[in-house]
Amino acid sequence: MHLCNVIFTEHVNECLNSPCNNGGVCADLPDGYLCICQAGWTGQNCQTDTDECDSSPCQFGGTCKDGIDSFICSCLPGYTGDVCQTDIDLCNPNPCPFGWACVDT
Repeated sequence: MHLCNVIFTEHVNECLNSPCNNGGVCADLPDGYLCICQAGWTGQNCQTDTDECDSSPCQFGGTCKDGIDSFICSCLPGYTGDVCQTDIDLCNPNPCPFGWACVDT
């Protein structure tokens, strides 16, 4: 007499538990799931905020503050722009009395 075990496994849809965070979209796979993350998020379950300041986007000594899928540069005096890319000409218009020369340093 022989005994045979029949092994039957039913596919479980892991996406039914909504494992993806922060607006990530779940794709069910035969051996698990994959989260497709929204911009600004990373990780297996889209749980980690991407640090946009890692690439040091602020120029001329500006300080970067990370946000969700964004960053803000705080510029040093004399610079402006989204990434502090513009040198402000402090001599235009000339603030010096008539006849004096202005030097933008």
